[in-house]
Amino acid sequence: MIFTGFLRSRKAFALLLLPFILAAIVVSGYCFRPVFPYVAPYSQGLLSVDLPDTFPLVWNTVLGGVAVLVAACLLFLLNARYKLLPYNTPVPSFLYVMMTAGLLINRGFDSMLAAVLVTILAFFSLQGAINNNKTNAPVFNFGLCIILAVLLFPKFALLLLWAFCVMLFSGRSTLKDILALLLGIVTPLFFVVFYYFWEERLEDMWPMFWGILVSGEYVMGIGTSEMIRYGFLLLLLIFSLFSLLANYGGSVVSQRRGVFSLLSLLFFCGATPFLVPGISHDFMYLLAFPLTYLYTNYLATLRYALWGDILFLLFWVSCFTEWWLTV
Repeated sequence: MIFTGFLRSRKAFALLLLPFILAAIVVSGYCFRPVFPYVAPYSQGLLSVDLPDTFPLVWNTVLGGVAVLVAACLLFLLNARYKLLPYNTPVPSFLYVMMTAGLLINRGFDSMLAAVLVTILAFFSLQGAINNNKTNAPVFNFGLCIILAVLLFPKFALLLLWAFCVMLFSGRSTLKDILALLLGIVTPLFFVVFYYFWEERLEDMWPMFWGILVSGEYVMGIGTSEMIRYGFLLLLLIFSLFSLLANYGGSVVSQRRGVFSLLSLLFFCGATPFLVPGISHDFMYLLAFPLTYLYTNYLATLRYALWGDILFLLFWVSCFTEWWLTV
């Protein structure tokens, strides 16, 4: 059928199309609603990645686009190395670009997107720890990346709790593993504390972190277009989870642990908007990370091509509402 060949593609060179697809989405979005991006509220952190004020606003979109492309390529490399899916495919990268490209039209680059990149690197380290239990270096790197993500964007604070919970079923829950994780968390935190001490702002560090964490309002309601979009994504997720459970017995131990890691990350990501105030639409940068693998696993293994075409077309329409209709 129309989209079946794409959903089952294994050609890595298709990643070369991503910059053109991303540029087309952003440019067409500006044509429909020509506004320059702004830094989303509550996007600052204890570590700043903001561009200087002297830079034109359009560079915010350019840098954000580069970051999205890097994230998409990391998703491909993650699957290629650790086999989270049955075969290597660029489809998760394409789905990630489709789900997040619209955010660049209004948000551009900010600390959240930087924190997402670090979180993906943290997942790399976690999978390295799952596949190699002879060294604690990947566990240390996992903790280091997680705390960096939280320092960049404090509203990712639940990732710290996830880091400890995911160790319980990753096969790396010994005392040495937990100590390595703690050491990874403490190391960058020590340098950040020293920096604030050197700048004579140490007394402001915790109030600043807490103030950013609790600032903003909780999600109270969503518009019609967002309701349709998120409703379809939730329905597709339910289909994907049923498919995952049906094929659970055919995967190896390391692959099962990797999938459980994705599911646990999705759970903590899904809980964040309800537990942490001030979460905006650009949270999809993080939420799309586990979703792309689950969607790909389902869409690429459907027996009926027509059903796969219909679901993918609906997925594309839901992304369209994000590209051009989200306020």
